[in-house]
Amino acid sequence: MLLRSEILFAEEFISAIKKLGFNSIPFAGRAFNEGVSKLSSFIEENEESTTELKEVSIIFTPTPISGDYDRFIEALQGLNGRCLSFPLLNPSLQVALIDTPEEVAEQILERKSSNIPSEITMKAAEIFCAGAHITP
Repeated sequence: MLLRSEILFAEEFISAIKKLGFNSIPFAGRAFNEGVSKLSSFIEENEESTTELKEVSIIFTPTPISGDYDRFIEALQGLNGRCLSFPLLNPSLQVALIDTPEEVAEQILERKSSNIPSEITMKAAEIFCAGAHITP
């Protein structure tokens, strides 16, 4: 079961990606794993400086046997219908569409429900996108 702080961070993270100009993100496969791996390293390096970041760091820990980021995937799946959607013509769930309008994404980031500073959330989004090798 996910913590509320993990779900709130995932929503803010997707909003930050939207603010960077993206309308979709990889949700599986090599690009997704490389993006989350870079993001995981960033979180690990910075979790000591922000107590709130330490709270959500567990979602970026890969599952021991498979090496998948199951908690992060679960957090993103929980946003299905709120700010993400998965196209029907996407049976292997390789892509998630960001359905949040830019104005709403901005409001979500300003609200700071997860208590993680917006600049850290924006940096996390930038690192994920660079690691996934995606451009807007």
